[in-house]
Amino acid sequence: MNRRTSLILVFVLSLTPLAAMAQTVTRLLSINPLGTDISGSLDSSNAYYRLGFLDGRSLTGIVMPDPDTGLSRFQFGFTIPDDYAPGTDMYLRVLWRSEAISCVVDLRHNTLTRVAPGQLAVSGNLSKDGEIMLAPNNHRISSVIRFRLAGLETHNFAPGDAILGGLYRHTALDSCSDDLFIHGLSIEYQALTSAVFKNGFEDLS
Repeated sequence: MNRRTSLILVFVLSLTPLAAMAQTVTRLLSINPLGTDISGSLDSSNAYYRLGFLDGRSLTGIVMPDPDTGLSRFQFGFTIPDDYAPGTDMYLRVLWRSEAISCVVDLRHNTLTRVAPGQLAVSGNLSKDGEIMLAPNNHRISSVIRFRLAGLETHNFAPGDAILGGLYRHTALDSCSDDLFIHGLSIEYQALTSAVFKNGFEDLS
């Protein structure tokens, strides 16, 4: 092997990790907050939907009252997209805002199930992985929290599988004595670049 061939080989090998990383891209699958299920309780203090007002203070979304006043929860569902990269993690991304300031919101896992054709349903959990929902010192500022879809044997996830999950507001660590607003919900996942534009004009293969 001559010197030129050796240099070319070293150059190609040095690019291999970058090429592997470029095979997936992070994408978001939107879930309509107003399309969720909030019928988990007959309690008048249960979560409810609210439409925005002109002053911008009460924006559209799910309203979850102070958990000390009653049960407050919602459920959502989605199907795994065609471009999902097998074996990679998925997250529920929650865009939220608190009417109370400088306090902690205790939003927790309630239910998570994976349903696939010809297979038994598998239960898992929505994990914050130690993240804390700390409300800012201004109630007009929104924040984002991610819940990892855990315990569902991600290496068996397949496009078209159904995921059903839910969250509720717990009293244990919740120090925000006012409404919690859920303004946005989305699934953050890794997509195969070879599948992202398979029905479009671009070809990344």
